[in-house]
Amino acid sequence: MAKKKSSEESSNSMGWMVTFADLITLLLTFFVLLLTMCSLEAGKIEQLQAACADAMGVLLEGKYSQVEDRVITSSKKRIDEKVIKTDNFLNQFAGIKTKLLDDDKLGNIEFEELEHGLSIIIRDDFLFSIGRAEINQAATSVLEEVGTIIGDFEGRVIVEGHTDNIPITTRQFPSNWELSTGRAVTIVKHLTGVVGVDPAKCSAVGYGDTRPKVANDTPRNRQKNRRVEIILVPKIA
Repeated sequence: MAKKKSSEESSNSMGWMVTFADLITLLLTFFVLLLTMCSLEAGKIEQLQAACADAMGVLLEGKYSQVEDRVITSSKKRIDEKVIKTDNFLNQFAGIKTKLLDDDKLGNIEFEELEHGLSIIIRDDFLFSIGRAEINQAATSVLEEVGTIIGDFEGRVIVEGHTDNIPITTRQFPSNWELSTGRAVTIVKHLTGVVGVDPAKCSAVGYGDTRPKVANDTPRNRQKNRRVEIILVPKIA
């Protein structure tokens, strides 16, 4: 029994050699990597460092970043273009507003500045008869004036139809949704088909009574909510 035990201890005592061999191999690999890195030319390392810093917009002392210059120049150019477009749009709208206010003797048209553009608001009783979507003859000249003025407008023209909260139920218009949408479509068709506004920049949408300007609690307020809005959205928006 003693002889067998001695043999087992002898075989187990050599197990540390495996771990030692692994350690030597790892150390050898590590020193080879260090030697490889040290053999790189100093000039290449400096070029790599400068390229990384320049790409991130970080300038070393005494260095000049062409990338940063291009970014600043490009951003300034875009800002200048937006300022020019904004000024042109405001000048266009000022001209539209002045012209229409001069022609509108009965107060049928209002103007409103929006977050994404500017709106021409026309009363529905001036444009249409009650419960109908055919344009009144008296309103055609005003719409032609509007279409002629916005014909050169660079941007989108969105025509919105709005009603009050009094429900409508007819064969043609089962609800205010159909009435408001039908009226918006009629205005767009008149602007594009009769006046000649580019159809590619026009769209029509009906909101029914979901977007009132004021509370529908008096006849006067309901009259304000029954309207068509021609919204001008410039390209910069």
